[in-house]
Amino acid sequence: GSCPLRNVHDDEMSQNNAPYASKAQLQKILNEADAVRNPLQGLEGFSSFTFEHADTSGSAETKVLVKANVTYRQDLSKRLQKGCMALFQQNMSGHYKKSKWGLDLPAKLKELQHKKARFLVLTREDNNVSLSKTDESEILSFAHFRFEFDDDEQPSYPVLYVYELQVKNEYQRHGFGRKMMSIMELIAMKSSMAYVMLTVFLHNDLAMNFYLQKMKYSISDNSPSKFITNGEEEETADYEILWKSVSKKINK
Repeated sequence: GSCPLRNVHDDEMSQNNAPYASKAQLQKILNEADAVRNPLQGLEGFSSFTFEHADTSGSAETKVLVKANVTYRQDLSKRLQKGCMALFQQNMSGHYKKSKWGLDLPAKLKELQHKKARFLVLTREDNNVSLSKTDESEILSFAHFRFEFDDDEQPSYPVLYVYELQVKNEYQRHGFGRKMMSIMELIAMKSSMAYVMLTVFLHNDLAMNFYLQKMKYSISDNSPSKFITNGEEEETADYEILWKSVSKKINK
């Protein structure tokens, strides 16, 4: 799972050779990405797939057809929003309670309702109903992402920032997380983003291993651990910001 905090530094960013000329140019790229109604258009081959799933008794394997959809925050039904929140609580409450941020559900709900929020939702296609009518119990996995600057104070790159990635417990270990990240990386490429970025708690070993080892992410230039003064971190943070280049312009 990911964490919501966007890290902002007043320090000089370490990427001085950014291939983007100005903040205005970056904003234009973000605006163009935000204007695309369906970022999955042209990616249909990646947005529908099947997997084998055992029934509740564990005795029978069934083929399940899964469909990916991207929707804007304003098009996410209250029922679906409730399902996303329930899945977040189920998967992440313990991690947030352990963290310095603590668990703040109203703040999380506000984050999901942000005007730039977009949602990638995996549902069972055999329901054959539109996403707005999907019941919260039918969400297999969801991700909340936005097109943003890599750093609010001194932006160098346009990025797709993954605020949340959650997979329902009984559907974990079916490759959904990898599939969701791959779809978002394709969306990022198609939208002219430079990186996909996200935040992970240091104590969330499974997530850290997933992103660093399986998905080949690395610690970004504006992660807290990269900012060290007199041999010590400016402040001890319990998270890292990770990134992965999806642009030919980036030599990383």
